[in-house]
Amino acid sequence: MFKIRLSVLTAACFLCLSPTGSAAQTDARGLLDRMIDAQGGAERLGAVTTSVAEGRIDLVAQGYKANMKSTNMYPDKSLIVFAFDDGDTITQGFDGEVAWQNYWATGLQILEEASTREMMRDALGFGSLLDPEAHGIDYVYLGRRSADDGEYHVLEQVFADGSKVELFVDVTSFMIHRTATREGSELKETYYSDYRDVGGVTLPHRIASYSDGQKQSVYVGNKITHNVEVDASVFLPPREKHFTREELFADVRELSDLIESTHPAPYHRIGGRISYHRHLQHLLHAIPAGGLARDEFMSFLRPFVAAIGDAHTVIYTEHTVDWSAPGGIPLGLKSVGTTLVVTGAPAPLGEDALGATLVSVEGVPLEVLGARLARLRPIENPSHLMWFLITRYMPSRAYLEELLPEWTSPDRIRVTLRQPSGDLMEAEFSLPTDVTTLIETESRVALPEPDKSGMAFELIGDRDEIALLRIDHMDHYRERSELQNSVGMTGLTDDELRAVPSATAFFRSVAEAMKDANAEALIVDLRANDGGEATMADILTYFLYGKETTRGTRTNTITKVSKAYLDNRDKVTLDTLNHDREVALIEGDYDFSDDHSTGILCRADSMDEGYAKSPTFFEEWSSGAYAEYYRPERVMVLVGPQTFSSGFLMAVRLYKAGAELVGAPPSSAPNSAGNMLQWTLDNSRIVGWVSQSYALNFPDEAAIGNALPVEHPMTLELLTRYGFDPNAEVLFALDLLAGNQEPDG
Repeated sequence: MFKIRLSVLTAACFLCLSPTGSAAQTDARGLLDRMIDAQGGAERLGAVTTSVAEGRIDLVAQGYKANMKSTNMYPDKSLIVFAFDDGDTITQGFDGEVAWQNYWATGLQILEEASTREMMRDALGFGSLLDPEAHGIDYVYLGRRSADDGEYHVLEQVFADGSKVELFVDVTSFMIHRTATREGSELKETYYSDYRDVGGVTLPHRIASYSDGQKQSVYVGNKITHNVEVDASVFLPPREKHFTREELFADVRELSDLIESTHPAPYHRIGGRISYHRHLQHLLHAIPAGGLARDEFMSFLRPFVAAIGDAHTVIYTEHTVDWSAPGGIPLGLKSVGTTLVVTGAPAPLGEDALGATLVSVEGVPLEVLGARLARLRPIENPSHLMWFLITRYMPSRAYLEELLPEWTSPDRIRVTLRQPSGDLMEAEFSLPTDVTTLIETESRVALPEPDKSGMAFELIGDRDEIALLRIDHMDHYRERSELQNSVGMTGLTDDELRAVPSATAFFRSVAEAMKDANAEALIVDLRANDGGEATMADILTYFLYGKETTRGTRTNTITKVSKAYLDNRDKVTLDTLNHDREVALIEGDYDFSDDHSTGILCRADSMDEGYAKSPTFFEEWSSGAYAEYYRPERVMVLVGPQTFSSGFLMAVRLYKAGAELVGAPPSSAPNSAGNMLQWTLDNSRIVGWVSQSYALNFPDEAAIGNALPVEHPMTLELLTRYGFDPNAEVLFALDLLAGNQEPDG
């Protein structure tokens, strides 16, 4: 879910500080008194009962800009409205008890407990500054520190739930300069500046947030008003809007027209064009005369879109979930074929459940739950279904309720497990359970940790003879940003592009390290790689296998030249597409320039033209200096159900080049649609995506067009042998390299 936390912009609450009674806090007490005086004094701060702040927000990391307005009624109500430049809005509110979000993609959502605690804290305003004891706030003075930009007093702010924030206070002005906190290993910082007087209260008008040094957002305020009259009802969650049957008819036809005009093969999996329109007419006739609310209408739409059978053509239906205690089945699960195996369980069940397989939930067989899921989400193959069950529907109450109307007691859940002996075991869990405390096997393998680029590398083995390359995603690398810039999808400056890590530079360093170590094998871990932009696959193939193999293993891509495709690209027009083309394309045609399965329609230089849009890689590609620079004797690629979209395409490229696959089949079908375009329906504002192109990886091998074959599959026997290690695939690959296991397990 697209979640924004910008409550610091409520103008008062960013200074959630005040003295407690501890004698050990004398230094902090004196500092806080100076801070209160610097802001305007206790009397003025205590007189503020409401505030309205307006400004402009640039969500740098997400590529959005919006006008923002926050309204507060202290000490327990807040409302923030983001009006985006494209006309859409997001509203977040807290009414004193319930935290909610109304988002154009998901409609009204009641937020999870963690978000409620955050918004409750943020709504305190000056109450947390003047009366912290009532709100469970404490602090510790950490002393004086020097930084590159000045000298600061440092305070540690401690909340009742144990969370802590460090505040850096300017030694001269006694205003907050910066706050810093850690969420896991991630360092989050917020900088405050441009302080101005607002009715006798001094407040910041520029607030910039960073995550691990990367800028996330910048807010510039232009107006703050205190003690305005505010109707308390504005903080309540809005009621679901009801749409007439005629409005819903219009949305259904709008969606159908978009799918038919944009998707390259909308009838392929649904059974043909007549079957498609039969589904469409059934949907139209099912809408009741009295109309539907938004969520009800979404439930009507989902089976129709799911029947398209393309994972990139989907309605946005993500739920807000606290993944530390998601409220569903508190078991660690791993798929082996179409079976879900228990790899983690809470005490006291613990180790007794390891290795058992899931039979049913609340008496409903797993097979039935899978069939229900396939009517809600487009499923490309059995691994794709297992992926959704493991990552969404089994662990989360919000998702599981979609599949399980029989579940009437959400404070507990019953499952049936089949133990390795064959005996059935019944288990009942109280909910929600903290799944971070599950009893699981500790891995014998310490994998390198990737940074924001998703990439990490190290040499392992007694002689550094094995190279381990981990690629968790393909979302954040310079070559992708350059490609997006070239078609007008982004507008990053040269300095901003240089700040993004380069896959070319990273893989060059990997190739050099392998050659220096004379590495005998390379393990490429793509198990967690659920996609991004596929050019990274070309870059890695180039360094390992050279130019000719990179050309020979390319994905044959056919793109439908639809109106939506052209509208989504500022620098792509029919004129640019038809440059030097003997037969001009028109809107609605298919572009076969990148389909190399036949020679007559493709452009032999299309790959080079594409790389030219990424100067960072094109310079290396043109020189050929590191082409096939070093490739160990054996290359093994670890894959699983989460290996999806562009991550899957990387696995395909390496497989076609001769690499061995280890693990479970990926979720994507080798011959399938992709390259998503977002849409929003005019009336209901329901949001989703539709595919614009078709990837044809095996044009002459229909038998593997639905699922990529894995040479070394992870079986239940192997998983048991490795003690349900989270990195069993790594151990399996190492054993295969050492000759300790037969390839078939």
